[in-house]
This record gives sequence, C-alpha cells and structure tokens, in this order.
Amino acid sequence: MQNENILANTSNFVVKESIVLDFFIAAFLFCIALSAVAYDSSYLIAIPSGGFAIVFLLKGLMNKTSMKVNKEGIYIHNSFITNWQLFKAAYARELPGRAGSTADNFFLIIEHYKIGQTGFFEYEMPLTDTQDKSQEEILAAINYYYALSQKA
Repeated sequence: MQNENILANTSNFVVKESIVLDFFIAAFLFCIALSAVAYDSSYLIAIPSGGFAIVFLLKGLMNKTSMKVNKEGIYIHNSFITNWQLFKAAYARELPGRAGSTADNFFLIIEHYKIGQTGFFEYEMPLTDTQDKSQEEILAAINYYYALSQKA
C-alpha cells in the first residue's frame, strides 16, 4: 500500500483546510473587490467579493482539522464517529446537488454500527476542494487503519 510509508501504528492521519489555497482564493477575491471599487465604483460586486474573501481568509487562519483517522477510529471535526470494531465501510459518493448546479457534490460516506441499535448508520462528510488531502488518500488511510485493527 502506498500510504504504509507515511502512516504508522501510532500516527494520526489528519485532514485540514489547505492554507495556501484558502489564502490564494482570499487574495483573488480581495483583488476583485478592490478593482470593482477602484474602476467601476461598483459596490454590488465589491461587497459580496470582499465578504467571501474574509471567509476564506478566516478559514486559512483557523486551519481547523476536518478529519482525523488513527488506530482508535474516525473523528470528524473532533467528534468521535466510530471505532474499528463498529466500522462497516467507507466510500466516496456524489450526492445530488441543487438543480442547475455544476459544482461537484462529493461526500465521504462512513457506514458504522451503534451498540444497542439494529442496522447500520451513515455519516456523510462533504469532501471540499480546499481540503489538503484527496479522497483517495482519505480512503487509503481508513483502509490502512481498518486492516491494522483486524490484525490485532
């Protein structure tokens, strides 16, 4: 497995926002806002562009952990989702988006059981374009730690 060189029994696989991409998008949107005011005096474009620029700037500065996978299980936004004994499957799937939208709408689906409840449950985590790991890397890490738990 490709990620066996990166992952270890005691390490954490962490998915965060891509700081570089967030700062690039923020700078680009700030440029749009400034040029809209400087050349057109158009606040109709400047205000939304500046607002979104601030959002991306804050995302980059906060650099929150979206997901953590380790030998204990899967955590999303620091909330424990499941351990490996209750884990069923994980896969990426594109869910239907809004009508007319051309944007990708990919989610990581984590299927797991809950003690004392019948059937399994699905947790859906959005896979955004600004995360620092690809869906393939995330799934490889989940498979690695799940396989590791089966050996124990």
